[in-house]
Amino acid sequence: MSTIAAARDLYGRGGRPNLFIKIPGTREGLPAIEEAIFAGVPVNVTLLFSRDQYLAAAEAFLRGGIANYIGTYWPVGDAAAATFAMRFYERLVAGQSIGAAIQAGRGAVKASGSIDWADYVHYGTQDFALKLTS
Repeated sequence: MSTIAAARDLYGRGGRPNLFIKIPGTREGLPAIEEAIFAGVPVNVTLLFSRDQYLAAAEAFLRGGIANYIGTYWPVGDAAAATFAMRFYERLVAGQSIGAAIQAGRGAVKASGSIDWADYVHYGTQDFALKLTS
């Protein structure tokens, strides 16, 4: 069974929208990441050990149809990740662009004294904003 077939099968059998399928960010795994994203299968990329692997994984997400990708250059601490996520989503849901929300998240992490503020990288359109309905 191919990686993409296995990913689709596992996701289908899981029956939960928040189930992510782990696919390695290796050269061999990149086509499966792209195909899984295109097929609507949520993906968690693993085994990323270099900057080149991170970039290749981001490109696979974009080729698979993801309009905006936020990642980090290296692992970040839990507290910094929580601070970033809280401020980022707070601003995004308030109607700010993804670029402004990322800057706010970075600023909150920097204000906390963590050096992890510089870790976050965005691929996509910085002017993207959510269209919320009431």
